[in-house]
Amino acid sequence: MVPAVFVVVATLFVLNTLVEQTADSLVGLLLVLVGIPFYLYWKRQVLAQARQATA
Repeated sequence: MVPAVFVVVATLFVLNTLVEQTADSLVGLLLVLVGIPFYLYWKRQVLAQARQATA
């Protein structure tokens, strides 16, 4: 029950921020979206290194 309440409240905070401070929140959202490809690349590199270490 507690995790569900947390998710609901956190979602409300995010939605409120998107509505009240649209420009600022969109800049933050853009930064997160731009970082996703870098994260995926880094994750793939770490997995490849782990496979080489065990092979």
